[in-house]
Amino acid sequence: YLDVQKPDIYLKGSGIVFEGERIERTEKTKIAGTTVMERIGFKFVIPLADVKTMQFHFYCRTPYGNVRMRRIRYGKFFPISDEIASNYFWKNGWKLWGSRNRFFVSACGKQGHLASELAFLKELWKKNKVGYRKAVFARLACHVLKWFKRKPIWLICDKADRADDNGEAFFKYVQKFGHGKVKPIFLVGKGSKDYKRLSKIGKTVPYMSWRHKQLFLIADCIISAYSHNEIDNPFFEYNAPYRNLMQNCKFIFLQHGITKADVSKSLNRHHKNISGFVTAAETERNSILETPGYQYNEKNIWLTGFPRHDYLYHNEKKAIVIMPTWRQRLFGGYSAKNSRWTLKEGFRESEYYLFYQGLLNHYRLLKRAQELGYQINFVPHPILFPYIDEFSVPEPVKMWGTEVVYRDMFAENQLLVTDFSSVAFDFAYLRKPVLYAQFDVSNYDEGYFNDVHDGFGEVEYDLESTVNRIIEYMENGCQLKDKYRERIEKFFAFNDQNNCKRVYEKIMEMERA
Repeated sequence: YLDVQKPDIYLKGSGIVFEGERIERTEKTKIAGTTVMERIGFKFVIPLADVKTMQFHFYCRTPYGNVRMRRIRYGKFFPISDEIASNYFWKNGWKLWGSRNRFFVSACGKQGHLASELAFLKELWKKNKVGYRKAVFARLACHVLKWFKRKPIWLICDKADRADDNGEAFFKYVQKFGHGKVKPIFLVGKGSKDYKRLSKIGKTVPYMSWRHKQLFLIADCIISAYSHNEIDNPFFEYNAPYRNLMQNCKFIFLQHGITKADVSKSLNRHHKNISGFVTAAETERNSILETPGYQYNEKNIWLTGFPRHDYLYHNEKKAIVIMPTWRQRLFGGYSAKNSRWTLKEGFRESEYYLFYQGLLNHYRLLKRAQELGYQINFVPHPILFPYIDEFSVPEPVKMWGTEVVYRDMFAENQLLVTDFSSVAFDFAYLRKPVLYAQFDVSNYDEGYFNDVHDGFGEVEYDLESTVNRIIEYMENGCQLKDKYRERIEKFFAFNDQNNCKRVYEKIMEMERA
């Protein structure tokens, strides 16, 4: 725009001008620390009461006159695409369709809906682009399946290759206490060790299989502990034939850990379009509502507690566990098919690797642990499970990979050593001490929760201080100090076993609205 500080966009339909409400966005392009490009949002509200058919164009006001925009690019959550001329979206007696430079809205009954669908299928068949003819059969199957659908379908998942998170916990609850009001289906890779186990609990479908994609088109909700792009778009770049059907499946984000930093760049409404965002603490919920970049309101952010916290238990042994999070800068591309990140070269020379190798092989730590009868467990972040052989640990240290069950690990260990991982919250939920080893704290983007002032244990910044503190805890039986107990009591909104119940009720309430 000629005046980047005041872009002025309006929408014109059948001679009527609709002014837009400006919405701040978080996406910015910077060069040498200076913003050179940013996205600005505008919201338009179009009353439909008296509409028969309206044609809309976007305009930009400039000092030299008003300019009509000649290219509309439809975002990933918009229900139509200009790739297909007969594209359309139908809902509650209204039809939306469009092209490269305009879109239309009109009243449309069921007969008009049927005619639009037939025209759409005909074009898909004639074009015969990649996946288009397959989409014809998928859409026909979708319409048939809807006739036999008797109750809401909820697709529930954690990751492509494993469960054992909020998704699994919630699936168990719905299967047992849903009273047959909904049909829960769990998604996990057929090659995962969890597939057979969960199949004994309830209906389980292979993640990213054709059955998964078909169910997505008729499902009411996708409920997940993760927010990977395939969660709300299992069709990836071949989604043009399905866009109008995909709008009916709402995304419920259970989270896989407490959000304590500002992650609005990746979890904002424009990027993820979350209908229900589950939180476990009042300060966590408020931080999301009060950070402009997220763009969610109170009906989207739910204070319910985490489903997996309902299943935490105590079974303490003389053991401590080291559970660091990962570092995205040490990884390259991401594969959606198996939820795997590619490890970059030079990992073994990184500060991250050298610190944990030093800790796991520290002679004084291992010697004192043996004298006091403590077992040391090491659980890398799940993203590092495929690369677990990169670490070498001595025999007294037990290293865990895909076989780990987190609730068992939390139950059996007396002390958790982590860096910035949200597992600290699960461990503290059991009223156990946490030690933060933050040797690279300068690379961490802090949010509302400061580990020094709000955390559940001491923060150490180098290897020797971390070792000294671990030994101190072991020598004192890994007792939780009063200072940190008070912080834990203050932080969590709930300390019962009704988190799954609250999430279930919020989704049912959303479906009724």
